[in-house]
Amino acid sequence: MDSPTASIVIIAGSDAHFIYLMQYYTKTSGHQAIVAPLDGEVVELAKQKNPAVIVLESDLAEPASQDVLYALKADQDTCHFPVMVCSWQDKDASALAREADGYLQKPVSYEKFLAALEKVAYVPSPRESKSRHAGLKYH
Repeated sequence: MDSPTASIVIIAGSDAHFIYLMQYYTKTSGHQAIVAPLDGEVVELAKQKNPAVIVLESDLAEPASQDVLYALKADQDTCHFPVMVCSWQDKDASALAREADGYLQKPVSYEKFLAALEKVAYVPSPRESKSRHAGLKYH
């Protein structure tokens, strides 16, 4: 399998406002946003696009996010991709947060989004030179 494409961020969710905001943050930070519905398409898209991170919206009323996370982590071709869960729930209360590589509690600010990307993803920070990230590994 190829190394992840540093500029691709897959955004999966059901709330149009959340998706718009994550797309805006992703593009503003110099990365490519690809939106996917909360279904099996996320796994197939991850296999095709080799993302640096998958941002997964989690809502208690939407059990599909849990199914998507477990499917990503169970598949040998996608289990290494970092998944960042975004939810209204407190991190300690969210079962998905324990399974994910990163967690953001809503509302998500641009600064928190950037910090989370730098922490969990194989994505060069817009504030740093690309040469510094040449040897980055998965978290």
